[in-house]
Amino acid sequence: MKTLLQISRVIIVAIALMIAWNFPLVESLVTPVFARQAAPASAASQADSTFVYSKLGIEAPITIAPNSSPMNSQNWGAIRDALKHGVSVAYAGSDFATAPLVYVSGHSSDTYPHPFSSVFAGLGQAKVGDTFSLKVNNILYTYKVVGQEQVSPTNVTEFPHLAETMRQESPQVVELVTCWPVLTTARRLVTVGVLIK
Repeated sequence: MKTLLQISRVIIVAIALMIAWNFPLVESLVTPVFARQAAPASAASQADSTFVYSKLGIEAPITIAPNSSPMNSQNWGAIRDALKHGVSVAYAGSDFATAPLVYVSGHSSDTYPHPFSSVFAGLGQAKVGDTFSLKVNNILYTYKVVGQEQVSPTNVTEFPHLAETMRQESPQVVELVTCWPVLTTARRLVTVGVLIK
């Protein structure tokens, strides 16, 4: 009985240490979406480039990465750095407005604590018909969610394939990409949106 009590104490201490180390992640996972929505507008909304998914309480500054893709391993150093400051927006070409496919990458559960370590943790709650927006160089682009898939991180051809059928109804498709499930890197959750205005 005494050994069982000692083991229980060790487990409790280990859990407390893990929570303390990952506090930004734990806080974002337990904070209800409606509480995030009620919060006052952050500095992100004042920036020239922001990502906002109001229904999920997500708001973050974006780092624009033209001529890049999260599918190319050589681009991951810059993307990884950008994710410490919000989300990364990558696309082929040099002009965001004419890019047919845009990737918005964000952490669901980065083990290194920072303010955006779990910015996309709630993305699993996205629903078809929801809207989100990107403000790029002070121009607001609004998108409607049309689907969501989980794909293997090694199956890079699947990412652009998800957007193929949507390109017929919209000049620009955005894929919100994050590791999934939360606390793992086993899969990629891809939420697909089409430009509506």
